[in-house]
Parts: sequence; structure tokens; C-alpha cells
Amino acid sequence: HSSAASDVYKRQTLRFVADGVATYLRPGAILAVSVNGHYLDIRHLTEDRVACLTVRKSLAVILTELPGDVFVKIHRSHIVNLHYVQRLKKGKRQYAVKLLHLDAALPVSRSNLPQVLARLEQTS
Repeated sequence: HSSAASDVYKRQTLRFVADGVATYLRPGAILAVSVNGHYLDIRHLTEDRVACLTVRKSLAVILTELPGDVFVKIHRSHIVNLHYVQRLKKGKRQYAVKLLHLDAALPVSRSNLPQVLARLEQTS
């Protein structure tokens, strides 16, 4: 981790507009981003609870806005913040990532697995 990158991660805010209302989130507060039809569900921490912000944006676009050293695409429908990954678990047919603060595990696609494993090793 370069210190400049981690400073940006803590300080920089991203602007999201949902229903005409602008919301500003620090990347460090974002747990995961998931596709929901033509929208994205951004699960993030507000004080001690997880909130969900739904915005009209593509996963490809938000991936360019999030700090690449911290966020990784684990599936065509999911991006996770590596700082919140509790564990990677292997199911019968695929891997899944368990995140702190989230009950449900998110699937990891086979094509993304090598990159996810490499990135988890870097951050641990």
C-alpha cells in the first residue's frame, strides 16, 4: 500500500445521485457493490449499521471510480472492498466471499477467482 493511495481511500468522497439527491460516500465505508437490474446497490457503513444506496450506474463505471488497490470485481454482478473480506469459502460448485457486517456471502466467479485470490494475499 502506498500511503498516498490509502490517504485517498480515507479522505476522498464519491458522489452518487439517487432520486435527485446527492449522497457522498468515502470509499472506505463501502462494503460491496452489487448489480440490481439497471441499478447498483451500494452497501456501506453509516455509524454502526449497514445501509444500502441504490443508484443508476453501471458496474464498469463504478469500478473506474473506486480505488483499484482496495476494490476487486469478484463476479459480473459484484465488487467488494478487500478490507472487509472475512474469508473466502469454497462451496460445492463455486467460491464465495464472506464480508464483515453482511450476512450473505457473495459468489466469486471462476474467471475472477485467480485475481481475487492474488489480491486477498496482497492485503492480508
